[in-house]
Amino acid sequence: MGMKNALSSLDNIQGQIDSTNKRLATGKKVNSALDNALNYFVADSFSSKARGLQSIMDNIGLGLNVIKQTDKALSSIKASFEQAEGMMRAAMNTAGTNAKGTSNFSFRNPLTGASDASQLLTEAAGGSSTNRLQAGDTIQINLVRVNAAGTATVVGTGTTLTTNATTTVQNLLDNVNNNTSINLAGQSARVSAYLNDSGNIVVENNVNGTDAATGETFALQFVINTAGGGTQTQNNALDIFGFSGAVGATPSATGSGTQTVVMLGAASLQEPRTSAAKSFREVLTQIRNTALDAGYNGTNLLQGDFLRTGFNEDDSTSITTQGRRIDASALGFQLDNILTASGDAFRDFQSNDELSAALAKVRAAKVTISGLSTTFSSNANLMTNRQDFTKFAAKNFTDGADLLTLADINEEGATLASLQTKQQLSVQALSLANQSDQAILRLF
Repeated sequence: MGMKNALSSLDNIQGQIDSTNKRLATGKKVNSALDNALNYFVADSFSSKARGLQSIMDNIGLGLNVIKQTDKALSSIKASFEQAEGMMRAAMNTAGTNAKGTSNFSFRNPLTGASDASQLLTEAAGGSSTNRLQAGDTIQINLVRVNAAGTATVVGTGTTLTTNATTTVQNLLDNVNNNTSINLAGQSARVSAYLNDSGNIVVENNVNGTDAATGETFALQFVINTAGGGTQTQNNALDIFGFSGAVGATPSATGSGTQTVVMLGAASLQEPRTSAAKSFREVLTQIRNTALDAGYNGTNLLQGDFLRTGFNEDDSTSITTQGRRIDASALGFQLDNILTASGDAFRDFQSNDELSAALAKVRAAKVTISGLSTTFSSNANLMTNRQDFTKFAAKNFTDGADLLTLADINEEGATLASLQTKQQLSVQALSLANQSDQAILRLF
């Protein structure tokens, strides 16, 4: 009977040792529903939730990488603009070489002696002035394209100004500057007219040099009809020889009639200004290239794609980042047309007006880029905050599952040591019981 009890006790202890070893080996006190059905199924639910949140967290991370890629592309574009802007500002400190037609007569206020555009451009018909136009004369200033053979083709037709007794200098300036055939809307002026500090009218050609693609030079064409008679010629009204460049035709010396002169662009250009123009053109080209390379994981926010990032398992909460197509046109620059000398990158920056207009557009483009970057960064911050929360939630569910299933290694170790001691004692008890039974048998 003693041996039977000892064997039963030893078997029970061995079963407990096996269970303890299993818990120590797996690190869990609940390995199956047989161990603790409630804890097992609740912990499994927590673990499944944690795995789902981990997947969501990875998805948020991919979304953040899309925005990081986009932000870096925008920073690159902005840095290129800033570099070009620096060259453009430095170029403004050098003298321009635009071809200019300047009036001989100085239009000043008779009381103050200051330059005054409100002064009369004309005198009475038949007058004797060799510098002013006479009432009834007409003047038209066009932008033309001149080929190697000297043939001029009009690409921007100026409005004909018919003078009268009340025509002022300002009327002529407005006639040139506000003409939408010569100066296209939204672009820097191709031809500009102004009154300088000395009171002389200046008509300036903002499209200088010879185009490498066509071999043609853009020039100004002066067409003046001295219908009023008198002795003045366009050479007197506007000093056609007062510029750096060449003249395609020489006006007649005196008398009435239509006289046409083509004033070509500057013979030599200022290198700092042409370098600034080249840098500016390259920036406009690289905007598009950089935007095309801003994609990540199949999404390119700078090509107008949108990024939707889910925040939970059933996708009921999310954030959408709307992209925008970025290129020179989208940032307010006009595309080039060689044949009509139009487009922001077509200029050679020999005129301060050209540089000022380009700088204004660069500043506006930088503001646009900064605004986009701020919007993307705001969404990135929200996504980062949600990523941190999701990471915490996943760990919290994992901790909950562990709380229900993990074994206390210290406790299990102590239990194993205790069971092993009991096992040794049970073995000794079994030996004693066996000896006792043998002694009883020897009595018989």
